[in-house]
Amino acid sequence: MLLVMVRHGQSFGNLNSSRCRDDTTNFLTRKGELQASLVGASLPFSFDAVYVSPLLRARQTAQIVCNEMRDKARAPLTVVREFHEITEEEGDRRKQERSQATSALYTLMAHSHECVLIVSHYHTMQCLFDALRVEPAQRENSQGKHVPHCQPFLWDSREPEKIYAYRMDLDKG
Repeated sequence: MLLVMVRHGQSFGNLNSSRCRDDTTNFLTRKGELQASLVGASLPFSFDAVYVSPLLRARQTAQIVCNEMRDKARAPLTVVREFHEITEEEGDRRKQERSQATSALYTLMAHSHECVLIVSHYHTMQCLFDALRVEPAQRENSQGKHVPHCQPFLWDSREPEKIYAYRMDLDKG
């Protein structure tokens, strides 16, 4: 199984230091839309399944990526509520959210998909990396803890100890 994990494109909430609390108004910026478009146009994979966070910016990113892929994205978007944005604060809530996201990942990995796209959020992707037991030093180009907007990361079950950044120039937008 090949997992392609993408953090959502830049959103207005990312530009606002107070963080956008209302998901219904946290749209992608024009740059975020361009980032998602570039990802969709650049990925050479054909996805059996596309899983996405229920939050607007992730759903917009996934839709744009799939629209750009045209015939390569043959799977419909499936919202996975457990892939929502995980809280930054340490504590019981974060532990529960991480546990739910990990459980959802293992559930979808049990399906017979060959190639899967997941579109989610910064802390959620870190959780998924941890669930895949990928050491921070092996997260090529993720700079240990940083997950850039719309940067695709690849995990292959044939080489499960590594995550690879798919090489793209996302600063064109």
